[in-house]
Amino acid sequence: MRRIFIATIPFIFSSSALSETTPCHYSDSIVHGPFKNQLIRNSEIYFSESQEKHYPIYMIASIKNNGQCEKEIVIDKYDYAGGPPIIESLFFYKIGHKINVIAIISWNINSRGLGTYGKGYQVYAYENGKHGLIGNYLINRNPDTSGMEGYQEGKPVHFKLKTAEDVKTYIDRHLNHP
Repeated sequence: MRRIFIATIPFIFSSSALSETTPCHYSDSIVHGPFKNQLIRNSEIYFSESQEKHYPIYMIASIKNNGQCEKEIVIDKYDYAGGPPIIESLFFYKIGHKINVIAIISWNINSRGLGTYGKGYQVYAYENGKHGLIGNYLINRNPDTSGMEGYQEGKPVHFKLKTAEDVKTYIDRHLNHP
């Protein structure tokens, strides 16, 4: 059990909601999206390549004015954890009484000498805060929202939140109950 927990620590703490404002240049390197942002009026959300070695993918909110990018906000940075981050899904869903933007990120893991290989997963959620989008601790600090699909030390392991539908079902059962 200890090894499973240790393996998931990088996923739990791999990013933090940043809300850094930058000039409009990330739209030149979009790898997933853009999507209409349901949390910030006149904006889009997308994932962009960064020039930062340890955080190759950023989640960006692009604020528009008359259809043109006015500014970009770095919502989060996703680290290199055995491999570059892969955006599996982005969607909007209500947690409690607030709409959240939810991202499912994965990393390929290959430590065959240890019998550990497959994909590591982490689910991230962001909601409106006083100064922009912030991480939702109900998801981001929840141990159920990170895990691995594949083999860990030669034993099969399965992660149950690999798709948007899986995450929505989890939220409804565990967080949105009356």
